[in-house]
Amino acid sequence: MRYLTDNNGKWFYIGGQIGSGKSHLCTAIVGEMMQNGLEVKYLMWRDETITIRADIMSSAYRDTIHKLKTVRVLYIDVFFKTEHKKLQALLKLTSHLRY
Repeated sequence: MRYLTDNNGKWFYIGGQIGSGKSHLCTAIVGEMMQNGLEVKYLMWRDETITIRADIMSSAYRDTIHKLKTVRVLYIDVFFKTEHKKLQALLKLTSHLRY
C-alpha cells in the first residue's frame, strides 16, 4: 500500500476478469487518497468520452481536458470494455491528456 503515500506522477492499473473486484479495489484506494486530502476525479470511460467527443469543437472540451490533465488523481473506470475500433479512436482523441 506504499502507493497511497508515494504516488506522485505514477500510474496504477488493475486488470482482470469481469466481477473480480477491480472497481471495488480501485474505489477503496481512491477513497483512502481522498481521506488524505487528495483531489480526485472519477471518469466512467464509456459514458464520459461520448460527452467529451461531442464537445470537441467547443470551449467546454478544452475546459474538460484541462480538468482531466490537472487533477491530482484521475480514476478511469471501465477503460478496456470498449470495442477495439472505438478504443483506438478514443485513445487518439485523448492523446491530449499526456503531458
